[in-house]
Amino acid sequence: MEGGELFNVIVEQGKLEEDGPGGAREYFKQLVSGLAYCHNNGVCHRDLKPENLLLDDHGILKIPTSACPHARLARGRGGRARRRGR
Repeated sequence: MEGGELFNVIVEQGKLEEDGPGGAREYFKQLVSGLAYCHNNGVCHRDLKPENLLLDDHGILKIPTSACPHARLARGRGGRARRRGR
Protein backbone atom coordinates (compact mmCIF):
# COMPACT_ATOMS: atom_id res chain seq x y z
CA MET A 1 0.00 0.00 0.00
CA GLU A 2 1.32 3.44 -0.87
CA GLY A 3 -0.81 5.56 1.41
CA GLY A 4 -3.30 8.20 0.30
CA GLU A 5 -6.93 8.76 1.18
CA LEU A 6 -9.20 6.10 2.62
CA PHE A 7 -11.73 7.24 0.02
CA ASN A 8 -9.48 6.03 -2.82
CA VAL A 9 -9.15 2.60 -1.19
CA ILE A 10 -12.94 2.33 -0.97
CA VAL A 11 -13.37 3.40 -4.61
CA GLU A 12 -10.76 0.89 -5.82
CA GLN A 13 -12.01 -2.06 -3.73
CA GLY A 14 -15.70 -1.31 -3.62
CA LYS A 15 -16.95 -2.20 -0.18
CA LEU A 16 -14.33 -3.16 2.38
CA GLU A 17 -14.25 -6.65 3.84
CA GLU A 18 -15.25 -6.63 7.49
CA ASP A 19 -12.21 -8.47 8.90
CA GLY A 20 -8.56 -8.89 8.02
CA PRO A 21 -5.79 -6.46 7.11
CA GLY A 22 -7.19 -3.39 5.41
CA GLY A 23 -10.68 -4.37 6.52
CA ALA A 24 -13.46 -2.13 7.77
CA ARG A 25 -13.11 -3.34 11.37
CA GLU A 26 -9.40 -2.47 11.44
CA TYR A 27 -9.98 1.04 10.08
CA PHE A 28 -12.90 1.58 12.45
CA LYS A 29 -10.82 0.63 15.50
CA GLN A 30 -8.03 2.97 14.35
CA LEU A 31 -10.56 5.77 13.77
CA VAL A 32 -12.12 5.39 17.24
CA SER A 33 -8.67 5.30 18.85
CA GLY A 34 -7.55 8.40 16.93
CA LEU A 35 -10.73 10.31 17.79
CA ALA A 36 -10.37 9.43 21.46
CA TYR A 37 -6.83 10.82 21.35
CA CYS A 38 -8.01 14.02 19.64
CA HIS A 39 -10.90 14.54 22.04
CA ASN A 40 -8.70 13.88 25.09
CA ASN A 41 -6.45 16.67 23.82
CA GLY A 42 -9.31 19.11 23.16
CA VAL A 43 -9.41 18.71 19.39
CA CYS A 44 -12.75 18.45 17.60
CA HIS A 45 -12.46 17.59 13.88
CA ARG A 46 -16.04 18.31 12.63
CA ASP A 47 -15.42 17.13 9.05
CA LEU A 48 -14.78 13.40 9.19
CA LYS A 49 -15.28 11.61 5.90
CA PRO A 50 -13.19 9.12 3.92
CA GLU A 51 -11.70 11.94 1.82
CA ASN A 52 -10.25 13.48 4.99
CA LEU A 53 -8.83 10.26 6.44
CA LEU A 54 -5.34 9.39 5.26
CA LEU A 55 -3.41 6.14 5.20
CA ASP A 56 0.35 5.94 5.64
CA ASP A 57 2.60 3.56 3.68
CA HIS A 58 1.75 0.76 6.13
CA GLY A 59 -2.03 1.19 5.95
CA ILE A 60 -2.29 2.98 9.31
CA LEU A 61 -5.17 5.46 9.43
CA LYS A 62 -4.25 9.11 10.07
CA ILE A 63 -6.65 11.89 11.06
CA PRO A 64 -5.12 15.15 9.84
CA THR A 65 -6.14 18.13 11.95
CA SER A 66 -3.36 20.67 11.45
CA ALA A 67 -4.48 21.63 7.93
CA CYS A 68 -8.21 21.23 8.59
CA PRO A 69 -10.02 24.53 9.04
CA HIS A 70 -12.83 22.71 10.84
CA ALA A 71 -10.56 21.26 13.54
CA ARG A 72 -10.56 23.31 16.69
CA LEU A 73 -9.28 23.19 20.20
CA ALA A 74 -11.63 23.56 23.11
CA ARG A 75 -11.12 24.32 26.77
CA GLY A 76 -9.00 21.49 28.10
CA ARG A 77 -9.27 19.61 31.32
CA GLY A 78 -8.34 21.72 34.30
CA GLY A 79 -9.81 24.82 32.63
CA ARG A 80 -6.77 25.63 30.52
CA ALA A 81 -7.76 27.77 27.55
CA ARG A 82 -6.69 26.46 24.19
CA ARG A 83 -6.81 27.90 20.69
CA ARG A 84 -10.28 27.87 19.20
CA GLY A 85 -11.20 27.88 15.53
CA ARG A 86 -14.08 29.69 13.90
